[in-house]
Amino acid sequence: MAASIGISFGATSACLATQKDGKAEVVANEDGQRVTPAVVAYTDTEMVVGLAAKQGWIRNAANTITKVKQLLGKKFTDPDVEHALKISSCKIVEKDSNPMYAVKHDGKTEHFSPAHITTLIFRKLMDIAQSKETSAVKNAVIAVPLNFDEQQKNGIRKAATEAGFNVLRTIPEPVAAAYAHNIGQESSKDSSVVLVYRVGGSSIDGTVLAVNGGMYSVLSSVRRDHLGGDQLNSIIVDYFVQEFQRKWKMDVRENKRAMAKLQTEAEKAKQILSTMPKASCHVESLHEGIDFQCDISRARFESISLSLLQKFLEPIEEVISQAQVKKEAIKMVVLCGGSTKIPKLQKLAQECVPHADVLNSVAPDEVIAMGAAKQAALLSGKGEENSLNEAISEIPSTARAVMLKTVDDSGSPVLKTLVPAHSPIPLHCQHSFNVSPQHTACCVELYEGDQEDTVEKAVLLAKIVLSDLPTGEDDVKVVSVALHFRREGSLHVTCTEKSSGQADDVTIECATE
Repeated sequence: MAASIGISFGATSACLATQKDGKAEVVANEDGQRVTPAVVAYTDTEMVVGLAAKQGWIRNAANTITKVKQLLGKKFTDPDVEHALKISSCKIVEKDSNPMYAVKHDGKTEHFSPAHITTLIFRKLMDIAQSKETSAVKNAVIAVPLNFDEQQKNGIRKAATEAGFNVLRTIPEPVAAAYAHNIGQESSKDSSVVLVYRVGGSSIDGTVLAVNGGMYSVLSSVRRDHLGGDQLNSIIVDYFVQEFQRKWKMDVRENKRAMAKLQTEAEKAKQILSTMPKASCHVESLHEGIDFQCDISRARFESISLSLLQKFLEPIEEVISQAQVKKEAIKMVVLCGGSTKIPKLQKLAQECVPHADVLNSVAPDEVIAMGAAKQAALLSGKGEENSLNEAISEIPSTARAVMLKTVDDSGSPVLKTLVPAHSPIPLHCQHSFNVSPQHTACCVELYEGDQEDTVEKAVLLAKIVLSDLPTGEDDVKVVSVALHFRREGSLHVTCTEKSSGQADDVTIECATE
């Protein structure tokens, strides 16, 4: 019997797990690693994916592609693409309003889309799956971030399908993580509130789930982009740089090759310090022929990273506040992402939610893939027989927040949240605002995005203009904006000026989760 596949595809790495005969396990790649770098590199003669691509980054940075997930489904003008332009070692160019990677391959410059690079990574995962299974490997469930819109989900599905997977479903990463620990699945009477806390390489999120009768529903979710394990690596790099300067009176910061070497050593040290009290760095000919040897203790690492680790905890405090639950109500905390292996971060997370059990019996960098594999087995009809087989049929909800453009006291444009992200649908809501008596027209702009987004980063959903409004009245005019999210995911918006009854409406196809 063929195994069912669960996939966690992150910005920095990917993990593949299988479930067969009721047992879930992570499949190691050919290098023996249970997590594969989501890195693709081109040389004059070949294309490589995974660890080999990552290891060659120092000497082939310009042709090495990392963090492709952040660009998937994005236009070139998207703020995430603008950020990638600043940090990517590989050149990113615009083609038909879309970002493309420009690399040297076979003696010429070639351009590849984020979708193509994503497909290459999924083909690598297919190779890993087939190395374990002699029978056909097809059925897969892929875990995706809660904030992924339908276009991004479709991009993931398409890439996996082109790599040979039969994608049964995409599920939210927090749900997969909770499912891996079997939370709420042992009894239909189970009811609890769970916090799923993930620290990835370049993003952090906290999600509060309500678990009732085996069903998971999202109460709130908070995400921080461009924050995570990469910043911890940078702190260790700075420590190594300072130690080299202290010993040799030379600054290596302008030596890009030396800094790349230290970046690699810093990541190794961070991983070692999660399980050992000390890590050693040794780099031959780091700078001007000088070999560099340096130790860093866990205590020193915790000291120099404490302020950053405390910043990592902010999504926990915010998501609990948004969920409008007391900390005492949270019974379990599920840890996800390699950086949550750090003992100090685990301790700080426990202190944030002192009454909860912190779950890490499943490796944090594998837990999402494990949960996805369990769901794949259920959908393939090979899961354990029980009455909770629809445990991950999540309540339909809004993928992102819907916000109204307004202005603050200084006249600067700001966004006011009308419908928070992950709100269950169908739903109705209404918001009213005043319009000056002298104005004969009113423009209503609705945006979709994360609640902390600026106008520039959020996506314009609809623009409705009410014109020829009555004048001459002393009282301000009141405009009402009514939103109706239908069950299938569409959004109907009606704007009405109350004194005249003048109105206009629009219907938008708005993806649900």
